[in-house]
Amino acid sequence: AELSMQDIVWRHHYVEGANKKPIQLPQPTKNRGFYREVAVLAYPTLPGEAESLASHKVKVSSELPGIDWAAALDGNPDTFVELPRWKADEKSRTLVFEFEEPISVRSFSIQMQEDSSHRLIKLHSSTDGKQWQYLTTHHRWRNHFDPAREELIDGFAERKARFVKMELMAAKPMVGMKLYEVTHGESNSVLSATKKITACELNLSVCINALQSIFVN
Repeated sequence: AELSMQDIVWRHHYVEGANKKPIQLPQPTKNRGFYREVAVLAYPTLPGEAESLASHKVKVSSELPGIDWAAALDGNPDTFVELPRWKADEKSRTLVFEFEEPISVRSFSIQMQEDSSHRLIKLHSSTDGKQWQYLTTHHRWRNHFDPAREELIDGFAERKARFVKMELMAAKPMVGMKLYEVTHGESNSVLSATKKITACELNLSVCINALQSIFVN
């Protein structure tokens, strides 16, 4: 394991500044039971990185019936929405996020557990919910893995939008998904955004993002 190819994985935790209390950091993903800690990083976040997407009263629509999306927007890393296994004739599933006011989106983050080898996500934006502009495609594939939670993050050219559409293409194999958090990042103080985005949030207090990184086989 020490000499094989390795990946860096991480989990994050927000804390208030000037706090000397002990902090329990979440466990990053292991690979076949192996991991080694590299570092714990603490640094000031951009304005707006500590409140949940739900605080912006975002409306979520999808063709999946009977799904309560609240747990995927609440900023709580322990709650999740459970999506059913894919049907044989399903090609994609779409989530549309409607904001009260236009935002300048430039990143997205998904925290999930999906025991698939192939995951493809397409992102579009719109000012009216009818005419859509392409933002980015995120493609994750892997051959060997332990069933575990993961975070997919991607950035793209900044775009003004009131609607964001996330298209989840059919998983391979067609397994279900636990969706912990879905977030979009913005560049101003309303919603935060960088390529390290872990949440789409509004928090005007001073925060420190404790990022725990490890090498994984």
